[in-house]
Amino acid sequence: SLETAGNYFRLMNDITVHKNYMWYPIGTPQTFKAAVSPDECHTFYGSFDGNGHAIKGKLNLQYTTSYNYRTMSFGLFYKIGPAYKSHGDYSIKDLIIDADVDICGGSVSDSETLAGASTEVEIGILAAYCHGTLPTIIRNCHIYSDVKFMHDWRISNMRIGGFCAGALDSDFYDCSFNGSIDMNDYVAAGNIEIGGIVGS
Repeated sequence: SLETAGNYFRLMNDITVHKNYMWYPIGTPQTFKAAVSPDECHTFYGSFDGNGHAIKGKLNLQYTTSYNYRTMSFGLFYKIGPAYKSHGDYSIKDLIIDADVDICGGSVSDSETLAGASTEVEIGILAAYCHGTLPTIIRNCHIYSDVKFMHDWRISNMRIGGFCAGALDSDFYDCSFNGSIDMNDYVAAGNIEIGGIVGS
């Protein structure tokens, strides 16, 4: 939300995430059993300085649902927007993510609940989406991850990116993704858009 606008965050140490910890995207409520209103999901408009440090270990990303189960979003952040009145011309910089990622969502009961839905999936290790009227700038960020994706959903469209599932008016400088994306033979009924940095 705009509450993060103008705020500056700096990572002071490496962070190791325990392999059994479920990660909910920053900017979303910690819930996955009920639909989340778009009003409950907030875009990050501050500046996050990774300070050359790494997020390491194992990221088990939980899905956050919105639009009456229509969209499933995954990422360290929910969405990243342009930094307003911040400490520099970036939203995220100097961050390393060196963690394998498991994205597991949907049990049989969830699948039954979603059976009539036109489900879209957005997967990005950094964020589900980057967007803004001003450029959203990501600088000197590097991701080393092997991604495994499992689900019980009926998916209409899917976007996957090493950094972001989708990006609009966004600039990536000196960024790299090294790893793999394993879909476990799961497919979508409609479009699948995949990219090393952004899917779409």
